[in-house]
Amino acid sequence: MTEHCPDHHALAQEVGKISGNVELILSMQQEIKDNVSELFSKYNENHTDAAVAKTKAAPIYWVIGGIGFVILNVITAMIAAKVIK
Repeated sequence: MTEHCPDHHALAQEVGKISGNVELILSMQQEIKDNVSELFSKYNENHTDAAVAKTKAAPIYWVIGGIGFVILNVITAMIAAKVIK
């Protein structure tokens, strides 16, 4: 039979405690990874939503700009007509 050192029992207990702590750390690390992944997915979702909203709003600005351009041209033509007379 194999002989053990006199502190074998205490050493085995300490190794067990370390093993339990390592398992706890690994489970917490996985939890942190899951939380980071969730944060990234929420950020990407919000970023995508903002980009879609901005794209939907762009045609409105084109219409407003076009109307403003037409009004500016009409005013310019009226002023030019008064100056020429």
